[in-house]
Amino acid sequence: MSGAGSGNGSGCVWTPGRRVFAARAEANLAPFEYIDGFHNSWRIQERLDWFSPIGFEEKHYTKQVVVEPADLPPCQPSPTG
Repeated sequence: MSGAGSGNGSGCVWTPGRRVFAARAEANLAPFEYIDGFHNSWRIQERLDWFSPIGFEEKHYTKQVVVEPADLPPCQPSPTG
């Protein structure tokens, strides 16, 4: 076997410590998947009062009031006769 980064005949390239992509299109999408899936969801943002989007949502939902169901009589259709 030759050195790191050598091909194995299948079109894939093995590089130690890096992700392997089967096609160029998959490799082109990887940065966008990282930015949308991880980076933007965890980095703090000034417009969210210096919370990450995930932290801001957690803060928001912990402040929500739990609404108790009201004791209302069952809905009956009015007679049409």
